[in-house]
Amino acid sequence: MSPHSLDMSYFAMAQDVAKIVDELDLQDVCLVGHSMGGKVAMCAALLEPERFSRLMVVDSSPAYTSKANKIMPYLQLMMNVDFVQAKRESDGTLLGIRQWLFDTWKKDIPDETMRRFLLTNLEQREGECEWRVNLRAIAACWHHIVGFPDNELQGLTFSNPTIFVAGGRSDYVTLSDFPKIHRYFPQARLLTVEGAGHWVHVDDPHSVLHLITAFVKGSSEKPLLNGVVDLTDKGLALIGT
Repeated sequence: MSPHSLDMSYFAMAQDVAKIVDELDLQDVCLVGHSMGGKVAMCAALLEPERFSRLMVVDSSPAYTSKANKIMPYLQLMMNVDFVQAKRESDGTLLGIRQWLFDTWKKDIPDETMRRFLLTNLEQREGECEWRVNLRAIAACWHHIVGFPDNELQGLTFSNPTIFVAGGRSDYVTLSDFPKIHRYFPQARLLTVEGAGHWVHVDDPHSVLHLITAFVKGSSEKPLLNGVVDLTDKGLALIGT
């Protein structure tokens, strides 16, 4: 498990990405990030554009959205888990504890996909359960996480190929975000995967895999599968381009 840090700023996380690229001596790097990871990828590309050849951001944008605030109750629920009780009420195994929490959380999180996703963060080491992610650091830095460091990134651009992939059923990214996206990423395209929610890669892994593969290979062809819509022209129309 990766070490935890109390600093969850996008600058710190972007620096972590750049450091890994350096330590592994990676070349021709394509960054792909979802949600908060998408914002980290954006910051890394803007701060160190020479290190990255391409950028794909999945259901995230530099524009503010209040929708991210609905994640906070999930964090509180995870932080409030009594693992002693969970172990006692289940068979004590990781799978058993996950299933017990899955059933217990049904009222608070009706969405089964979301419950299953959150519980993938639960691990068991030497018989003791713990969360893989640093929940308290995330909660403490939440006001930074839901935003975007515009003041610090003002005037920076990433001019290499960039794709923003939004979930058609999600409202984390909208067409109205495109002017701000274009300001930071002038080569950006905006695609939507119809039928997918915020967890685009979970709802439609086939389409997302196809998009990533074609993009990483540098395909100039617009990889429009059934259910994938290109909104770039509509976005450009908003800014008169």
